[in-house]
Amino acid sequence: MGNRKRRGVKSRPDRVEKLLEDYNDVFADIINVLVYDGREEVRPEDLVDGPAVSHYKAAEGDWRERTRDVCKEDVRNGATFAVWGLENQSKVSFVMPVRCMGYDYAAYGRMVEHLKAKNKEEGREADYAAELHPGQHIWPAITLVLYFGTKPWDGPVTLHEMMDIPEDLRAEVPDYRIHLVEVAFLPEETIAKFKSDFQVVASLFRAKRLGKEREMKYNTKKWDHVAELMEFFRTFTGDARYETCKAKIVERSRKGEVIMCSVVDTFVEMGVQEGIKQGIEKGMEQGIEMGIKQGVKKGMEKGMEEGMEKGMEKGMEKGMEKGMEKGMGQGLIEGRYRSLQSLVKNTGMSLPEAMDALSFSKKERKGYKKWLKANKEKDPEKRAGMKKAG
Repeated sequence: MGNRKRRGVKSRPDRVEKLLEDYNDVFADIINVLVYDGREEVRPEDLVDGPAVSHYKAAEGDWRERTRDVCKEDVRNGATFAVWGLENQSKVSFVMPVRCMGYDYAAYGRMVEHLKAKNKEEGREADYAAELHPGQHIWPAITLVLYFGTKPWDGPVTLHEMMDIPEDLRAEVPDYRIHLVEVAFLPEETIAKFKSDFQVVASLFRAKRLGKEREMKYNTKKWDHVAELMEFFRTFTGDARYETCKAKIVERSRKGEVIMCSVVDTFVEMGVQEGIKQGIEKGMEQGIEMGIKQGVKKGMEKGMEEGMEKGMEKGMEKGMEKGMEKGMGQGLIEGRYRSLQSLVKNTGMSLPEAMDALSFSKKERKGYKKWLKANKEKDPEKRAGMKKAG
């Protein structure tokens, strides 16, 4: 469930295209150039937002939504003249005829329901079977598919192309053709007919296809919807610098400055230079910080190395001193024990008498017994007794 895409959620390019096309001047311009060859048949002031969402019953039995990218109704003198829809495609779709047919069917269905509701409101409902009165007409619903890919569309453009129809049935199966516009492949003379910001858009995709994007800076078309075009350029070029300088460009536009590609290109280049400068400064900061860290690390390593050497030298000196002290101490103690033995052996004194004569402490008396045992020495007092007995 967590990996499934939510229905109806548009991709970023779709949303960006829609932001620009939703303006009536841009929408009317697209229709006038692509349908009427540049004649101003559709006026921006006659356009009203049409229903972008249509509902349909899925095979599973539940109701679902299908959302158009942009939908406008052309209303003239209070009467609807036509319903126009725009569908944006960044990639080829192999079900586009069915999708567009669904959009148009939904539009026609709403028209019928609108006329039926109007008849009921006026108290002149048509017969149940007829639904509408003779002479009541619905109006055209036209959907344009704007394809922004830089490779030719290789998907179907008709319903028949999606089918494997036996030849003897072809005439019996109603066909449906989409109105496909490959924006990147529009001729220069067609692009020149656009009067809105869509001229900049069409020029960009043609330049992308031909690998001449740098030439866009020579485009002299004035931008009207600056923020939307900046977002458009950022999304389709993948260049985040358009986002960086967007606020500055929009602000200059609000102050009355004419914005065109050359102005934006200048700001983007300024952004590059500023970015290089900031990068150098940041690099220096990071270099200094890294140098300090490396210096501390090397210093600690060197310090530990020298410290261990000094420590070992000092330790050996201390060890020798302690060893000598301990050795001398042990020698003195052992000398006392040997004197005790000699006194018992040569004078015939008992061991306690000899210890008293040599002023042995309690600790020395106990230590003597341990020393005898450890050194496997024989008690001289016992030896003296054995000799006497002999």
